[in-house]
Amino acid sequence: MTVAGVAGVEKVAPYLNEAQFDIVFASTLQRAYKTAKILTKGKKKIIKDSRLLELRMGTWKKDVEYADCFNQLGDVQSNYVKFADGAESFAEIKARCQSFLADLKQNHAGQTVLVAVHGILLRAMMSVIFDQEMNDITNLKNVGFIEVYFDEKYEFKPFLRNYNSTLPQYYGRKRI
Repeated sequence: MTVAGVAGVEKVAPYLNEAQFDIVFASTLQRAYKTAKILTKGKKKIIKDSRLLELRMGTWKKDVEYADCFNQLGDVQSNYVKFADGAESFAEIKARCQSFLADLKQNHAGQTVLVAVHGILLRAMMSVIFDQEMNDITNLKNVGFIEVYFDEKYEFKPFLRNYNSTLPQYYGRKRI
């Protein structure tokens, strides 16, 4: 995690009410774990889950320009795999998200969950939750918040409360 990344998370951490979270998950990569640790002020146990790892991009070289692999907003698209040996496809990362979300539904229904992960994985997760193509979901800002509510009364229908915000809206502390 970069110095700027730490500073960004430390800036928003006071606005997140860690007491509202019943359970916290993070990718096994250090930057996601550290993000969760800072956001929860070290007061919550963080469960590392390898299904939350960022997209494995194989031999993809980010410094080489492949214009047809990005949309007009600069988001990598599913066809990037034709330029990257050993790369994980969007279908594969979505399968990891489906597995994780199924476990959440089975084991943590009715709980408030914080998940600290990476940008493309978040696109995959939103794709699964809202049954959309990943190519149609935009990248998030660094230290961006997404808040989704699953309503048990309506068969766990997802409601998007906040997307790509720099501060939590529903699970935050009151701002003065």
